[in-house]
Amino acid sequence: MIKEELINPLFKETIVFRPLVEYRNSNLLRYNNGKWMFDDGEPDLAFVDLNNAIAYSVLLPNYYNVIWSWHDLALTLSIVGEEYKHEVRGWHSQTVNNTESEHWDDKDRDKHPNQIAHEAAMDKCCELHNCGSGNGVHLTSDGYDKPNPYFEKELVWIQRTMQPVTKPDKPVCYQCLNNGLLHKKEAFESLYSSLLGNLDDEQKRLNKLEIDVYDTQDEIERTNKKLAKMKLSPFYNLELEVDNG
Repeated sequence: MIKEELINPLFKETIVFRPLVEYRNSNLLRYNNGKWMFDDGEPDLAFVDLNNAIAYSVLLPNYYNVIWSWHDLALTLSIVGEEYKHEVRGWHSQTVNNTESEHWDDKDRDKHPNQIAHEAAMDKCCELHNCGSGNGVHLTSDGYDKPNPYFEKELVWIQRTMQPVTKPDKPVCYQCLNNGLLHKKEAFESLYSSLLGNLDDEQKRLNKLEIDVYDTQDEIERTNKKLAKMKLSPFYNLELEVDNG
């Protein structure tokens, strides 16, 4: 169940945008409240490329209380230490009231006008091209290694007021608070789990090696018994021992 007091106020609004088209050979359909029309340059909730299998929409994040997320691995490592460098991804998040990230319930997100338009755009894209990929506005994050182009170009608005949507000027990561306590806790738990997994894998490998040793010892014993019997044969002579080292 969604906690109303924690929801990012932006998600209580309907967001419109103009798509950043990646291909020159593109003609767009505009959502137009589900009554698709040829693009006339107006902002809308979603668009579909007529010439390429791409649907443009507002991509709601997985967490309804996230205000902004960004990637800074160096910052994370400065907090948790280099010993955890294989355990951290370097993502930071500002959330409402500095609370832990809260997942949407599908039934709540599916009712949002932007999510409805996103699904409609994907369906329309598949109808036109028999396949489709999603693209568009990430409302609460930059790209992995570059700024969010939609905010850089000011192409996103709140539909009700037509005020531009902007990213926070100086976001504060809730995990960085209290001297990075939550980053440290997450890194510690991740490393501990990794070590337990490694230990389990190595124990399985050791068990297999021990079984192989037992099997080899049994095979040596069986072979020695056969050789002992063969030494009783009139065909046996010491030259056979020399020839086989």
